This record gives sequence, C-alpha cells and structure tokens, in this order.
Amino acid sequence: MTPSSGHGRQAHVPALDGLRGFAIAAVLCFHQPFGWARGGFLGVSTFFTLSGFLIGRITFGELRREGRLRVDRFWSRRARRLVPAAAVTVLATAVVCRFVDLGQPDRLRGDLLAALGWVANWRMLSAGSGYQAAFNAPSPVQHFWSLAIEEQFYLLFPLVAVVVVGLLRKRFVLVAAAFAALAAGGFALAAVVAERSSATAYYGTHTRAAEIFTGVAFAAVWTTPGFTRVLAARRRWVAGLGAPALAVLVLLAATTSVGSPALFRGITALNALATLAVLTACLVPGPVAAVLGNRLLVLAGRFSYGAYLYHWLVFLVLAPPRVHLGPGALFGLRLVVTAALATVSGLVLEEPIRFGRVHQPRRVAALTAGALAVVAGLVLLPAVHPPPRSSDRVALPSNPVVRRTALVVPTPFSEAAARPASATLQILLAGDSTAYSTITGFTTWNEHHPEHPVAIDATIDFGCPVHGHTPIRLLKQVLPLRQTCIDLPAGLAHDVSVGQPDVVVFLAGFADAGDVQMDGRWRHLGDSRVDDLVRNRLGQMVDAAGNRPVFLVVPPAVDPRDQPPTIPGPPYVEAEPARMAQLQDLVREVAAARADRVTLIDLALWCEARSDRCLSPDFRPDGVHYSRRGAAAVAAFLASAVTAARPR
Repeated sequence: MTPSSGHGRQAHVPALDGLRGFAIAAVLCFHQPFGWARGGFLGVSTFFTLSGFLIGRITFGELRREGRLRVDRFWSRRARRLVPAAAVTVLATAVVCRFVDLGQPDRLRGDLLAALGWVANWRMLSAGSGYQAAFNAPSPVQHFWSLAIEEQFYLLFPLVAVVVVGLLRKRFVLVAAAFAALAAGGFALAAVVAERSSATAYYGTHTRAAEIFTGVAFAAVWTTPGFTRVLAARRRWVAGLGAPALAVLVLLAATTSVGSPALFRGITALNALATLAVLTACLVPGPVAAVLGNRLLVLAGRFSYGAYLYHWLVFLVLAPPRVHLGPGALFGLRLVVTAALATVSGLVLEEPIRFGRVHQPRRVAALTAGALAVVAGLVLLPAVHPPPRSSDRVALPSNPVVRRTALVVPTPFSEAAARPASATLQILLAGDSTAYSTITGFTTWNEHHPEHPVAIDATIDFGCPVHGHTPIRLLKQVLPLRQTCIDLPAGLAHDVSVGQPDVVVFLAGFADAGDVQMDGRWRHLGDSRVDDLVRNRLGQMVDAAGNRPVFLVVPPAVDPRDQPPTIPGPPYVEAEPARMAQLQDLVREVAAARADRVTLIDLALWCEARSDRCLSPDFRPDGVHYSRRGAAAVAAFLASAVTAARPR
C-alpha cells in the first residue's frame, strides 16, 4: 500500500487521503483483532486499486503529454517514496528483535533480507500453510508482503505501459481495454489458484496484480479525451454512486473472512470495483467527498504509509503477556504509538526526502544503494537472535517428527538442566506438539526441585491424533497422516526398549478434536466409531509401554486462535467444548479400565480449577501450545504427580 507519488501535475484531493485513511483504519482494526473488522485485511486490496489508479494516471498522462516516459525518473520517484521508511522499519525490527522474542528465530534474518529486497510475499509463502504453520509466530516483517507486490509491479509497469501505449498508438480506450483484460485474467487466475492453495492466491504477485490492474485500466479511461468533461456533466450521478460503493467497502470489511471460499471468487474483484466508484466520487462534490474529506481521515491517509510500516512491529511488541490491558485500551495504546511514529517519520524522514532536492537519478540510486547496504550489513553481520530469557512463546521445530534415538530432545529444548546427571526419575514423554511444548517446563522444575530431578526423553509426532486414522481435517485443512503417526505405538515400544525409562507419560489430543474420514464421511468425537478408535489406540499405547508404569494425561480444553493470513479464520470446530469433553471422558474411561497399569493425571480438572487461566494468552499464546511460563506450571504439575504416584 503506497500513496500517490505526488507528481506535480496532479491536484491534491483531500478525500483521496481520506480513502487511504479508511483503508489503513480497516487494516489496524483487523490486526487488533476486532470481530467486527474480520474483513479489514481488504484495506490492502483498496490500497492496491488506488495505487494502480494514481500511478497509471501519472504514467499515462506523461505519455500523452510528452510522448515518452522517463522510466529512470519513474523509478527514482518510487525509490524516494518507498525506500527510506522501509529501511528504517527493517533496521528498527532487527534492533527490537534483539531484546524481544518475535517471529521464528531461524527465519528472522531471511525475513528481514526479503523485506529489504521487496520479495517478502514469496518469502512468507515459503513458510507454508499446513498444521505447523498455524502455530508459527508471525514474522515481524510479514506485512511487507503487500509492499513487495507493489514494488514488483512498479518495477515492470512503466516498461509494459510504454509498450502497450506505443502499440495501440495512444488510443487510451484500447489501452484501458488491454489492462482491463489483464485484470479480468488475473482475477480468474486467482480463483483457479485458490482452489489448490489459498496461501499462494493470497501472497502471489500474479494473483494479486489484478487488483492493481483494475486501477490502471480506470486510469487509462481517465486519460481518454473528454472523460473529465463527461465526469463533470454527470457529477451528481457519480456522487450518488459513491455512497453505496462506500457502503459495500464497509460491509466487506465487516463480514469477509480470510478463509472465505468467495474471497477469490468475486470478493476481491467487487472490492476493487467499489474502490473505483468511491475514488471517483471523491473527485466531485458530494456526500462521499465530504465524509472522506474529514480532517482526521485525511490526516490518517497522509501518514498511512508510515502507519502501515510501523504498526505491525508495534502491535507485536505491545501484546500480552508484555502488556496487560483489555482489548479497547490495548488498541488505543497501539494506535497512539503507531500514529506518533508515523507522524514523526512522515515529517522528519519521508516528506523531506520525497519533496526535497534529491532529484538526480544517479544520486537517488547511490543514496538508495548506500542505505540498503548499511541496513543489510547491520542485519547480516551481527546475527539476529532473540534472547532465550524473553521467550514466552512456543517454538516448533522445522522437523515435525521427534524421536529419542539419540536420547536427547532436539533444539530448541535440548537444555542441560532437562537431563541432570543425578536424575532420580527418567520420563519418556509421548504425544503430539502439545506435549512437546511442555518440555521446557521440566528444565524449570529441575532448577527449583534439585531433590527430585527428572530426565525427559520424547516420542513425539506433530499433528498426530490419538486415533491414528487417516485422513483428518484439522484447522479447516485436510491432512494425510504420516506413517510415523500411524505406527506411533510401535515407535513407543521401540523407544521404551532402547531407553528403559522409569515411566511413560502420554499427553495428546488436540488433533482428535478435528474430523476423521471414515467410510466416505467426516466424523468426529462422539461418533461411536471414532470413540472406539480412540479407546483401542489408547490401549495400544499402554501395551507398547511394556512393563513400565503408564501415566495418561487428560488433555484440557483448547481454543485455537486465528493466524493471519494463510490459515482460514475462526471459528474452529476444534474449540467446541463437547469434542474435548468426549476425549477427556475416553481417557478417564481407559485409565479406569486399566487401573493395574495406568495412573490418571487429570490436567483438564487442574486447568478448570485455575478459572480458565490455561487458555489465557500468556499461558497458551495460540490456545493450544504452552508458552514457557505455561510449560513451567504444567511440567511442575506433571512432575509432582508422577513423582508422588510412581511405584517405589
């Protein structure tokens, strides 16, 4: 999302700034997140179309007046507008991430460099959108994906425009038709791609360029001789059309979900057309121009580029558990800080460079290259690693399968305190990623209970349901089970034989709250067939432990939270209380039936006694996995229960 270039031949229209202000407000409310702004991400789509119109209008106007386009001047204007604040944002992010645990440490440096290189959309797409991606912490430069798409567009558009206008001999009606065809083809392509990958459709330059081409096509129409006279003659009609179009934008921003099947089957196209109608109404006197010409919206639009750049880092830093405020107060704090940064950046950095005396292309290129080199050096030379002490988030490893073949829990949890030399109790922890997220807590337990230290080995398979049946539907995605999950009892038996643990602790269950396909139907817990699968599998896990004491842990309720933007938004069926309640009853039932071998650890009751604290953001940031703080509390509960109950 970028504003117009400020070309001198275009008169300033306050209402267009107001339209930018509306768009940035929608994005900020979406990232809060407010339920009534679930479609606020479409503010970016509005920026795409508005930018296409403004840049196209400047470009086609220059081609019509002068018969040529100074491509170097076009790129230098874009560089002066985009690079300074973007470089400062990347630098600030690198500095902040040294003190605050943000993003995924193993991807952070690459994310920052991708942001500098204007390829962040492809970098974010490489993060994937599967089960593991649903729980990955968002990158602190994730929002650069939209800027990358625009910059890639700006790199190619002047060349394409020169060719198209030249071939069509400045007949701008035909030029408009050509770019309209590109837009229509782009929307059709996005719909096809979304069937296979919603993430690719969301992040791809080839699938989002249609929204920009829509604005470009309208700019070509605007350049046709006589269009402004027609507009002036029909200005009352245009003004009247703008009001329902603005209502459409508001409605879409309030009701559209990121995961909506209709998003790339018409909603982005409708948003683009509504944006064109609104921006046209902004140029004539009328109710839309008056509403969007409001001083507050105009001010927000003036500094919208800086607000977009800085807000994401602000929102990530000013978040629980670092800040303890209600949603309204928290949003107010975030808004004030974002507005202050954007205003200072606009007045001190962006506007002086944009409107100053740095006009020579070579000088602009040298300054741009120098600035990027300095920032890239600061990112590359001192490695970007957030301090472990500030981590309060779940870090999932890149390999979704953890085996204890080396008798060491892999990074980031292979800490010496987790395997004390004088351990009196060796635990083999089996389960899924929820169990994995508790392991750091046993380090804390050992630090505070040196008289009862424990050693932890793990047999873990991420996203593996207790029932072990395939395929499953989890977080609105259909996932095939890995063979390691299907063979989990055999893997556990092997690990027991090799490691000779004192006890086996089994904690899993989140994946069982999803759906399982059986006999051509999607079924879930509460269906007798699924319940039987869970009973049988729990029995197999008990048997796989051989003669080792087994502790079955009753999993607490879950509430998986939305992860923008590649994972479809809530509500998730996994959060339905009845599903986890049924799983809890099944675990208790199996423990009672195998009381000679099994001890029950009722983590669900323990969590209920804490008044839902187990679902608080500082305890389970994503509603499923435990933060370091949550892991310490859960591990202490499990370790004390096992220590007290195991046979002597």
